[in-house]
Amino acid sequence: MFFSKSNQFEIGTRWGQLVAKVTLLLCSIILLLYYCYFFISPSLTISNQSSHIIESSYIALPHSRLDFGVITEGATNTIHYDLAQFDGQYLYEISLDSGAVIKGACGYITNFEFNKRVTLTLSENTILSCTFG
Repeated sequence: MFFSKSNQFEIGTRWGQLVAKVTLLLCSIILLLYYCYFFISPSLTISNQSSHIIESSYIALPHSRLDFGVITEGATNTIHYDLAQFDGQYLYEISLDSGAVIKGACGYITNFEFNKRVTLTLSENTILSCTFG
């Protein structure tokens, strides 16, 4: 008989296995989409290689503003930003613990730059350099 006690247990374990497999597949797809988002999204990184603490740092994009906050000596901070941007430059302002303020512009930004990586590095001589990758 189809609903005998031994068959009910087999049906229950088959449905349990199916639910477990579907749940595992959905979690894997969500995790894959999450990591793909960070791979595709452009990012800005500020690397502090100087002996000063960066007390305040922000970069103005044509469509948004990224605030990196405090960055200690030897530390880095990375922020991913939106793909949809207007054309323009990266405008930065970095305030050091010595009271010095470094302002400037580097690089050019356009709409939908997939996987673009920009790194601003503050050297030991408090000179800021931009690299693009």
